[in-house]
Amino acid sequence: MNARLLLEAFHGSVIARSQELGADYNGINMLSTQLRAHTARLREIPGTLRTVVQELQREASRGFHPVVQQEMQPAYDSCVAESGPGSYARMKYQRVSHVETSRDTTFRRSTDSVKEQLEGLCRRLQDELSTQVQDIYSLLARDYLHVLIGVDKDPKPTGLPRAERLLRAEMHHKLEQTAKRFARPGLDTIEDATNIPGGGEGDDPFADSAIADMDDLLLAQLCGDIVEGVGVRDAINSEPLA
Repeated sequence: MNARLLLEAFHGSVIARSQELGADYNGINMLSTQLRAHTARLREIPGTLRTVVQELQREASRGFHPVVQQEMQPAYDSCVAESGPGSYARMKYQRVSHVETSRDTTFRRSTDSVKEQLEGLCRRLQDELSTQVQDIYSLLARDYLHVLIGVDKDPKPTGLPRAERLLRAEMHHKLEQTAKRFARPGLDTIEDATNIPGGGEGDDPFADSAIADMDDLLLAQLCGDIVEGVGVRDAINSEPLA
C-alpha cells in the first residue's frame, strides 16, 4: 500500500468512527476536502525529489575532473619544465609514466570524492522527504484535532522546531568527526569528552522527549485502534510514496 492509499484508508476509518460518535457533518466535509489537497501534495513529492536528484547528480558528475587534474599536476609541471631538442618525447614519457604509477590512487581519490557527494545527495533527499512528510502530518493533526476533539489552534510543541533539530543532529555528527582530529590522547569522541568531570550529560544533546511524547499522543488521539497489531508511526514510516 502506497502513501496515498494509506492516507485514504486512515481517513475512511476515522470518518466511520466519528460518524458513529455523532461528529459534526460540516467538519467531516471539511476533512474530505482537505484529504484531496493532501493527496495532491503527496503526488507532487516524487517530482520535487526528482528535481533535487537531477540537480545534485549533475554536480556529482563534475566531481571527477578537479581530482584528476590535481593528481596530474606533477606531470604537467614536469612537462612545462622541459625544453630543447627531444622535449616532446620526454614530456610524453613523463605523462605516461605518471599515469602508470598513479592511476590507482587517482581513481580511488576521484571516486571517493564523487561517493561523498552522492552520500550527501542521499542525506539531502532524506531531509527533504522528512520535511515534506512532517508538514503533511502537522496539517493532518491540525485538521483532525479541530474536527474530532475541538482544538482550535495548531499544536505547538514547546521544544525546538523540527528543521532546527535536524540541523543540530547533522552538525553534531560533523562536529563529532572533526573532534577526533583534535581530541587529546585518550579522548577519541565527543562521548568520551562528556564523561570527564563537568562534561555534558546524556548521549544525545539534541534529544527532545517532549516532542516524541506529543507526537505519540496526537497519533493515539487521531487513530485510536484503527490499525490493529501495528503501530501507526511504523505503518506510516514503512510505506513508500506514490
